[in-house]
Amino acid sequence: MTAPPEPTFALSPIGVVRSARTELLDDDWDSVPARIEIAGTFPEECLDGIEAFSHAEVLFLFHRVAEAAVERGARHPRGNPAWPRVGIFAQRGKDRPNRLGSAEYLPRGEVRQPAWSHEVMRDYWRSVGPRA
Repeated sequence: MTAPPEPTFALSPIGVVRSARTELLDDDWDSVPARIEIAGTFPEECLDGIEAFSHAEVLFLFHRVAEAAVERGARHPRGNPAWPRVGIFAQRGKDRPNRLGSAEYLPRGEVRQPAWSHEVMRDYWRSVGPRA
């Protein structure tokens, strides 16, 4: 019996993050002003209500990472031998196989969300049975 083919998918950008920074560095992004430009294929109303949130979770593509630089195994995060050697999926390096990144782990300050977002999630996990 042969295994089914691996699924494939394509991503289309919904916007672009722009800043004056040109270097491919992992650190010090908090000091770099940047803006997100939503693609012109979306109407302005796509952002209606976003001001009620204290933050946005931004997923992005490290499009300037060369295929030859992609790590598939384990390494010391940021090349620092004082930190444990861990698999590429256990760290936040830009050289990951799918080259997808996200901004920070959680917001730094107070989290603010509209009441409806809490109502949507109120019963979300109740349908999940006990974990083994």
